[in-house]
Amino acid sequence: EGGPVVELIDIDTVEITVDAPERYISQIKSDDKATVNFDALPEVTLEGMVSSIVPQADKAARTFPVKIVIDNKDHIIKSGMVARVSFLIGEPSLVKLVPKDAIVERNNLKFVIVVNNGTAQPVPVNTGVAYKNLIEIIGPINIGQPVVIRGNERLQPGQPVKVVNQDGMPEKK
Repeated sequence: EGGPVVELIDIDTVEITVDAPERYISQIKSDDKATVNFDALPEVTLEGMVSSIVPQADKAARTFPVKIVIDNKDHIIKSGMVARVSFLIGEPSLVKLVPKDAIVERNNLKFVIVVNNGTAQPVPVNTGVAYKNLIEIIGPINIGQPVVIRGNERLQPGQPVKVVNQDGMPEKK
């Protein structure tokens, strides 16, 4: 297995080397931003910057080493920590995310339940990329439109629904 992925430059700055797949390397540039998470610091998300891309590929793995520099003035990053790095590649796009619990599957179809005039209305959707407890949906749901996340498996189309907030209290109108 590999060695440490974090190398201390000095106590206030860390340099992380990650192996980027060949198919993405043309989309990563010096000075690009990178999002960095550490297994040892699950609540912390940091922003780094690509400092260099090593022009020599690992021929067996078909990856290129990419170096990212991160500010560490708080000294929370320690030498040898395992990092997970994400790059934004491609064109940014707006996606609709719902809690995974909002997705209902019946007869190999996926849908979410919305409340229309106090009644449950299933809306067919396709799912995309999942992120933590959220999942992308593709379908005729408006951004910000409330969806049912509890008890949705038992709801039938047209069934009366009482909307409550996260504390279980009726929603104020």
